[in-house]
Amino acid sequence: MPMTQPSPLPAPSGTPADDAPEPTTASPASAPAAAPSGGAPAFVRNLDLILTPMAVPVVLLLGAPVLGVLVGAGVWILQRLLELGVARVAKTKDDVRTAIGYNLGAMVGRAWLVGLSILAVGTLGEREDGLAAAVLVFVAFTTYFATSLLARTFERNASPS
Repeated sequence: MPMTQPSPLPAPSGTPADDAPEPTTASPASAPAAAPSGGAPAFVRNLDLILTPMAVPVVLLLGAPVLGVLVGAGVWILQRLLELGVARVAKTKDDVRTAIGYNLGAMVGRAWLVGLSILAVGTLGEREDGLAAAVLVFVAFTTYFATSLLARTFERNASPS
């Protein structure tokens, strides 16, 4: 028996399709607080901001240079907070090009901020301080990148309401 595919055409009047309830769209205000974008919970999207301060005492107890660890953690948290603030401002813009400009400019600026901070701490302090800052930022970025991919997976798999 051959399988038939559903027709893309609307069903004729008087069929069960007419009795189906109309789909409703949820307003942004009714979205859950943990996942305002309908995707990943906030703790997943910001896991790097949670783990970085928690890692500082552990890394210091393992003997890493204090200046490098503190600068690396501080600059990472600062640039992530800047990213969240700029993203919030960009979402309020009506023009897509303006929003992209805000996000792109912030991305480039944040990269320079992190890079120059690592360079400065390695130059003004000891080379080991710069290495510690670079390693901490690398691990924080890897966590951020992995959770961003995970958050995008949540957003794609979220069923439209």
